[in-house]
Amino acid sequence: MDVPLKKQLVDKGFAIDFKMTRDMHNAVTAIVAENVSLIKSIPQRYFTNVESVVLQSVSRGGDLAQLKKTLGQQFGVTARRAELIARDQNRKANSALAAVRQHALGITEGIWRHTGAGQHPRPDHVKATGKKFSLRKGCLISGEYILPGEKINCGCIWEPVLPTFED
Repeated sequence: MDVPLKKQLVDKGFAIDFKMTRDMHNAVTAIVAENVSLIKSIPQRYFTNVESVVLQSVSRGGDLAQLKKTLGQQFGVTARRAELIARDQNRKANSALAAVRQHALGITEGIWRHTGAGQHPRPDHVKATGKKFSLRKGCLISGEYILPGEKINCGCIWEPVLPTFED
């Protein structure tokens, strides 16, 4: 989720070293706990362990291969399901991280971008392309405020709306 921001900043001559802040850590921990609790294919008694391996994956920059392998080996999840969980958990965590990081930089809005990567795109996500939204609130889609990447299998992203710098 930070790729569009990095590109915009580089194009404008800025260089920023992104590091995990306390607010980012709190946000990703909360989102991972919330989303792990929604996984139906892993018994609830393993959720704390799953949260831990997902957090490790996110802190390593989204190591999907290792997360998929761990989910299969430690929790008996099929390869296909482990791949979905790994990809989905990382997207959600990265979306939350990007929103917190961008807010800390003074970026409060984004523009929804449907990537077109999925085989079965959500029509409401496609329709939202180009729509400006608040990073705190999310984009209103089908009566619900969400961030890109928040829904299961959502590969959408956002383009940060950089504040203007006027004299």
